[in-house]
Amino acid sequence: MPVWPVKFYLAVALLMALSIGTAFAYGRREGRALERATVAAAIEASREAKAKLEAGRLIAQAALDDLAQQLEDANHARPVYAADCLSGDGVRRLNALR
Repeated sequence: MPVWPVKFYLAVALLMALSIGTAFAYGRREGRALERATVAAAIEASREAKAKLEAGRLIAQAALDDLAQQLEDANHARPVYAADCLSGDGVRRLNALR
């Protein structure tokens, strides 16, 4: 039996194994790159959502500060009947906060 068919089949098997290994490594690299891109997109989306939430929180805080200032100004605008006690409106306002 001649030797060349055995060497030929061995070379074909070696080339097949090499091509399968290369394809596997390429697919693995591409899969990892796709996963990294997906994670990066999710991180960017979460940063944008966090920035929007923070902007909303700052707007709400500014509105709350404005209302607190208006309430304090309204309290100071009322005449003081006695320095040791609250006016009737002040008591009703405090009771309304409960």
